[in-house]
Amino acid sequence: ACNGKGKIIERPCQKCHGEGRISSSKMISVKIPAGVAEGQYIRLRGEGNVGIQGGPKGDILVLIREKEDPMFEREDSNLICTYPISYPQAALGCEILIPTLTSKIKLKIPAGTQSEKVFRLRNQGLPEVHSSFRGDLYVRIKIVTPTSLSSKEKELYKELLELDKKRDYNPTKKFFEKLRDLFV
Repeated sequence: ACNGKGKIIERPCQKCHGEGRISSSKMISVKIPAGVAEGQYIRLRGEGNVGIQGGPKGDILVLIREKEDPMFEREDSNLICTYPISYPQAALGCEILIPTLTSKIKLKIPAGTQSEKVFRLRNQGLPEVHSSFRGDLYVRIKIVTPTSLSSKEKELYKELLELDKKRDYNPTKKFFEKLRDLFV
């Protein structure tokens, strides 16, 4: 009859119905440490529910979910950013401003840079939790092909195409061997 509690409450309280606790909620501020990652927990000791029959308060476990960022991908404490540049910028070289978590940094792109080339900016990533170590920011270059051209641009690209005919851009035998290996 007592459900193993050792006593029966003759007149239970109308608020707690004999449990010794009532349901309520409150707002709690949680300090999220820099560098905390998806899937980690933050334990708030003694901030949980009151125990039955006057028992100690429990803990609250806060599960971290990261919001996707439109600029950066995360890989541990490192960040990856894809930065678009034009053919002329890649061919001639240029200087670009890369956004970081705290500011913008100039990055010199050397002449002849290929699409998918990755540059490393040391200590520009995320901090590690409870550490002075910071990850790196990797900038992946993406060469963008224009989709609409003015008549002047078309004329200039045709001139470049004529000059390019002197270069040998044919795939090597290794390319075809790699291609064959994919299908065999």
